[in-house]
Amino acid sequence: MKHLLILFLLFAQGYLFANMREPVNHGTVGARPFTSEHVDILHEELNIVIDSNFQTASFEVIYSIQSGKAGQQIPLLFFASEYLDDFQVFLDGRGILDVVIPSYDWVSSDSLFGDFPYFFDKNSEYADRVDFNDSNDFESSVSLSDLIYFEVDLSEGKHVFRVTYTAHVWEDFSGPIREYDFRYSLSPANYWKSFGALDLTIDASAFDKPIETNLGAVKSGDINGVGHWSFEGIPVPVLEINYHPEINSTAQFFLTLGGLNLALIIGFVFAVLHLIWIYFYRKKNPNVKYSYVVIIGALLVPLIFIVVWIFSFDWFAYLIGPDASEIAGYRFFSVIGYPILVIPYWIIAWGFDRMDKRKLQQK
Repeated sequence: MKHLLILFLLFAQGYLFANMREPVNHGTVGARPFTSEHVDILHEELNIVIDSNFQTASFEVIYSIQSGKAGQQIPLLFFASEYLDDFQVFLDGRGILDVVIPSYDWVSSDSLFGDFPYFFDKNSEYADRVDFNDSNDFESSVSLSDLIYFEVDLSEGKHVFRVTYTAHVWEDFSGPIREYDFRYSLSPANYWKSFGALDLTIDASAFDKPIETNLGAVKSGDINGVGHWSFEGIPVPVLEINYHPEINSTAQFFLTLGGLNLALIIGFVFAVLHLIWIYFYRKKNPNVKYSYVVIIGALLVPLIFIVVWIFSFDWFAYLIGPDASEIAGYRFFSVIGYPILVIPYWIIAWGFDRMDKRKLQQK
């Protein structure tokens, strides 16, 4: 018995830790670059191609810039997360090989990135950080050590930078059905000296299910094929391309019903059957002092309720299919409620049996 208890506690600990993890699989965080004070963005073209499984997306961003400074310099700083090995930069059609992550040091970075003065606000509590997504939240800000950069001998005048990378999808499984999205932050443009139009194209023609964006209606084309948008300003802090899987009617019915209601219905059915069993047993044994039927049912009916509640999530996941979430909350804690249910249910069953016994004895 002692060993069984230890095994039970180990199983419960592992199960609970599995359910305590963050309900999001982080994908790629893409973003507009932070620009040098000597660079103006004249035009930006963003092309996104989504794969057939909505798991990766190819990003191509083309920046037409005006450089007001000539010589060796760092014109742009890029936020790099989960796509570093596939991150490529081209200047006027020529690939830039030396794209690196800075090792942050206050003195050297202040000198190296002096053309990005907003990273060195001495009045800020975190002087090397700037807000990333307009949330005024430290968790959403970036520092120089989060960014990748390159140095080039840039002549004064117009140039074209082209950036390409492959983004991995974000997965949110906080609900019963997974939700998927790609994200690209537009808010770093708040730190640009100026910028022209943003022309955006999303090619979802390889993916055969409906998608959504937070950009509003397409200007031309089809959001589920090749859609085009054009903006003069910043339409949203973070561009999101979402996919919400559709489920069949049976799965939708049970999700609407909910695990608790399903457990209540099944528990009620078994409670009714138990009370009927109590009645017929007492009818055949009117003088028996203790009814074993009461005891067995008092233990089983609450257990059935708890088991249905726990495994209803697995049942729902089976109906939903591969898009079902892995997390179902702290459902294992519901076993704590078992003794709380047994006592009142035993009192009800015992009272029902006692009434039957009195009626039969009066006859």
